[in-house]
Amino acid sequence: MPRPHTALAFALVLPLARLCAQGAPSLAPGIRVRVARQVGTLTSIDSQTIVLRDEKGAVLSVTRKPDTPLEVSAGREACGGRCILIGAAGGAAVGALVGVGVNQSLGPTACEEGCGGIVLQSAAVGAAVGAIIGAVMRHERWTPVDIPPQVGVSPAGLRRIGLSLSFQF
Repeated sequence: MPRPHTALAFALVLPLARLCAQGAPSLAPGIRVRVARQVGTLTSIDSQTIVLRDEKGAVLSVTRKPDTPLEVSAGREACGGRCILIGAAGGAAVGALVGVGVNQSLGPTACEEGCGGIVLQSAAVGAAVGAIIGAVMRHERWTPVDIPPQVGVSPAGLRRIGLSLSFQF
């Protein structure tokens, strides 16, 4: 016959096992993460710190708090129509400024035939170049990840040890 201690232990542990099995992305060393605006490759994670290596090879250590944001890279993707429009608008503005500069460098006699044509052509070329640049731009997607539960052991007096468990929900 099982002891009451065993039954109580199972009753407390089984709900925690279900919490861990909900399919969250694993935080294995070597994956690309973003922690509190710091981006790099995860080196280690424990109950007090998150250690990562940035693109330059420097080791960054972030103190772990309950509200520390942690995100895992989900890859890079095309920016889409928004970046194409922004690129086209920026390119058209730069092209128009170049056209105005060309008109001014040609002098007042060149404008007798129509200065607007050079500005419009420069703006159109700039818009096309800007749209192409916007189309090839890519950005990184980030997936928020819950930080794994923290387990801590600390002294709780003479010949006593305290055990703490904290997790986000």
